[in-house]
Amino acid sequence: MNADMFASQIAAFKGRFHVLAIDLPGHGASRELAFSMPAACRCVTDILEHEKVTSCHLVGQSMGGIICQLLMRDRPELATSLTLIGSVPLTAPLYRLKWLPFLLVAGMIRFAPRAPVNRLIALAAGSRPGTRLYIETRLRAFDRPALSRIVGEIAGTLEAGPYPAPAGRSKPPVLMICGTRDFLALGLTIYLARRWAARMDADMHAIPQASHNANMDQPDRVNALMTAFLQRAPEQRNRSIAESDI
Repeated sequence: MNADMFASQIAAFKGRFHVLAIDLPGHGASRELAFSMPAACRCVTDILEHEKVTSCHLVGQSMGGIICQLLMRDRPELATSLTLIGSVPLTAPLYRLKWLPFLLVAGMIRFAPRAPVNRLIALAAGSRPGTRLYIETRLRAFDRPALSRIVGEIAGTLEAGPYPAPAGRSKPPVLMICGTRDFLALGLTIYLARRWAARMDADMHAIPQASHNANMDQPDRVNALMTAFLQRAPEQRNRSIAESDI
């Protein structure tokens, strides 16, 4: 994808927040930069440093949500809050079998005709025609090796250990949003999100009539959830830090 996928969120929040929407390496206007998960994390931190941002609300969709979790783990002082859309936890017991869905996806990318594969991915990831058209258009920008590399990088990031322990009170609040029609990861995204939310005491919302790109399928609903969450997040963070310091 690219930063355009957050167009509805940018329009909704730019009057109240300083909004940065980033094209990660290998994507959008950053297509010429080599992609890797570490490179994507460095890209985000470099931009934040350039903008003199020392703390912020991190928002990530799918792979972007994994990058946000890596940033939160490596730079815990950075995140005032974390919003994950159609994303999964970095660590889960089920990832012992992570090779299976990624092997299927990698096989389709390498050997199946591209047009039907792009259409299938769009059908699995978007519930609205406009979302599906956007997804298909973005997929056409990648050749097979580039797309396969991205899938492999995501698979290599996931860890097969236990779910993280319940968040300590000093941890940033977490909002998790999934579409009830998200079938991109064989239906595992919403299952893992529910399990992780219960363990992390996170806010979890399943959006009807939305798929993997819920922020594009149901932007008004997602924006309303994010608005309510962001209004509470600084208060929650400040109270949690104060309580943990007692």
